[in-house]
Amino acid sequence: MHILIVKNHEEQLAFWPALQPLPHGWESVEKCDDLDTARGRIAEIWHDIRPRGMRDRLLSRSDAS
Repeated sequence: MHILIVKNHEEQLAFWPALQPLPHGWESVEKCDDLDTARGRIAEIWHDIRPRGMRDRLLSRSDAS
């Protein structure tokens, strides 16, 4: 069973069955052969699990200091 790694507008990642339509607002990032491979890839590419909006707000606060 192929698994997709999908990303939303906040740059959060998730697993999704490759045969299912993507939910609204999510895009496919990568297709993996199995769940273990997908887990490994997410661990490699998703270093900051905070939503993008939160990261941006924190960054703008530190820039204002």
